[in-house]
Amino acid sequence: MSNPIKQALQRAREAREHAGTVAGNALDWVFLRGSLVQSGLTPYETLLSGDPMSLRYYPPPYEDEIPLPDGSLLPVQRERHPVPLVLVPPLGVTTESFDLMPHRSLARYMSARGFHVYLIDWGTPERRHARLRLKDYSLDMFSEAVAEVRRHAGVKDISLMGWCMGGLLSLMYAGASGDQHIRNLITVASPIDFRGSGMPAKLASLVSKPAHL
Repeated sequence: MSNPIKQALQRAREAREHAGTVAGNALDWVFLRGSLVQSGLTPYETLLSGDPMSLRYYPPPYEDEIPLPDGSLLPVQRERHPVPLVLVPPLGVTTESFDLMPHRSLARYMSARGFHVYLIDWGTPERRHARLRLKDYSLDMFSEAVAEVRRHAGVKDISLMGWCMGGLLSLMYAGASGDQHIRNLITVASPIDFRGSGMPAKLASLVSKPAHL
């Protein structure tokens, strides 16, 4: 059998196997989705429920220990830290990014480490939300969420931890509100300084101007 024919048969066999895998995955997703999805399983309480923003509180795990990705067990710290931690996800991204799996959940891990853990849920954007601007998120809704965190925790000082655009929203809130009781502000993968990105940064600097919320 010539090489071209062998190659064609091999490609056909690989395509058939790939199609079978795709079909199997699709059937699993349709019929076994409940057992496959492990994100968003950490219990929480809803303290605010708005349109579109809501606020979650993750109480301490009821277990004495929680499993970690390396197979070890982390003892749950019952004594709570005095400064609560507020997790801030990006807009348009599921809040489950902070609660991927039971053993890979930042919300659950930080709660087990003794923090009062809160999370700002920006909700699912719909057409009616097109009128909302950065000020609505970074100042108005953010201020409402922070006020509820302080009321619920009974303290003034808070720590903010924002991922990607969540970090930018946290910085916008801190700068625009003048909040003097932010103990810590942590940003993760937040695009803040583009000055080292070469020509795109130089071009952007020609048209950039201060933002006004």
